[in-house]
Amino acid sequence: MLYCNKHQIRLLLWHLYGSYLQVAGHQTKKTFRLTMTFHDITKHFGTKLADLDFQKFLKSISCDPTTYNVAESDYIISADNAIEIGFNNKDAEYDEDEKTIFKKGTPIFSFFNLHPKSYTLVSSIPFNLNYNDTRKTVREKVGLPIKMVEFEDKFFNKRFIVDHYRIDNLAIAIDYNSNDEKIASIQISDYTQLKEHLKF
Repeated sequence: MLYCNKHQIRLLLWHLYGSYLQVAGHQTKKTFRLTMTFHDITKHFGTKLADLDFQKFLKSISCDPTTYNVAESDYIISADNAIEIGFNNKDAEYDEDEKTIFKKGTPIFSFFNLHPKSYTLVSSIPFNLNYNDTRKTVREKVGLPIKMVEFEDKFFNKRFIVDHYRIDNLAIAIDYNSNDEKIASIQISDYTQLKEHLKF
């Protein structure tokens, strides 16, 4: 996510989505039982969006497959569950500025973001962490990250703090709030698909 201009932009959007989902969470009265772990989502990594069974899974977590638009975002978003399902789409051809798609390509499920409100659906997150954990607590539980990213963004007037870890073929990016350094969101990626972008 953070390794070229495009990925840095993705990080900024990730934060914006997170802020939106926090607000949306206070506006909805819909509740869900604890039904899955993050492994129940990662098992779908590498699946094409066109796969009908995968589309059923997306609908079950309130992600509408028809909303995917490669010119606008890498994600399909569930505001109810505070989950963003991300796709790698190397074959797509589009104009980001004009939002014009010339070739839809083949979107493949490659990464997803979890936020504190995601806990209503996803009952566990990597390393048995919880969203009350601070950066210090995470390092006590897990150890030092294999990559650390911190930078000030003048446009957003915000300090970004992201630590990167690995679990086998999963890349874990933990994003912290800049004020109290508690976990703000976690991105879990299929390292086998994205390793040309993830320079660990």
